[in-house]
Amino acid sequence: MTRSTCLTLLLSSALLVACGEPVEDTADVTEERLEMLEAQADAMTEQAEDLAGQMGDMAQSEEKMWLKGEQTYPVVNASGLEIGNVTISERAEGVEINLDVTAIPAGSHAFHFHDVGTCDGPDFTSAGGHYNPGENMHGFEATDTPHAGDMRNFDAPASGVVKHTTMNSRVSLEGRD
Repeated sequence: MTRSTCLTLLLSSALLVACGEPVEDTADVTEERLEMLEAQADAMTEQAEDLAGQMGDMAQSEEKMWLKGEQTYPVVNASGLEIGNVTISERAEGVEINLDVTAIPAGSHAFHFHDVGTCDGPDFTSAGGHYNPGENMHGFEATDTPHAGDMRNFDAPASGVVKHTTMNSRVSLEGRD
């Protein structure tokens, strides 16, 4: 080989070594990058957990808002026909119930909160017994402390149209004692 060819090869090798990164430095950079990615993943996991907690808090808040709010439900007779609605509202003194029905048979009707949140016809026994956490006697005429779910009866006229409002101070939608 000529001297100029050897010199060119030597210079080319020197340039390649100078431009390339040593293997150890690449490993350090890769390790630093890995640590940075792990830190980012940890931060993202923390953010996700915080978001999940916030969503849980929001769900509880929405549930409390629902409980404090006014809710309206259909009233269905034994034949499965919707004959009106009932609106329940949390008030400082208890739960207010507003009944607005048509086509209800004339006469006296009982009104109660039951143990179970279903009320399937035609016999409506799926609602369970009257709400009675204090194991009190049934009815206002039998005792001064009736079932918590007991309310006074109301009378429907021959027209079958009833707008009736009552307050039950022994129950709460918010879980008071």
